[in-house]
Amino acid sequence: MKRFIDIGANLTDSMFRGVYRGKAAHADDYAAMLDRAWSVGVEKIIVTAGCKQDIDEALTLVKGEPRLYTTVGVHPTRCGEFDAAPSPTEYMDNLRGYIKD
Repeated sequence: MKRFIDIGANLTDSMFRGVYRGKAAHADDYAAMLDRAWSVGVEKIIVTAGCKQDIDEALTLVKGEPRLYTTVGVHPTRCGEFDAAPSPTEYMDNLRGYIKD
């Protein structure tokens, strides 16, 4: 069996919980989706986190699942978070606080 690493999974998107554009479309199939991935040779998944809210959600997802990892950063479409922070330096320091061994 081939082995894969998914390097950009947007698993914090509500669609993986059955919600599309704010409306419930189907039952939460997150666990089944992961099972499908593991069964076809995906060995690791890197959850992309493009803002602080995504980071918090991604850290919750990866906790306790050794095959899931997350990024910590700001996607260009979310750069407004820098403007909302007291200073860019403080914002970056806050992001660094998420990084752990």
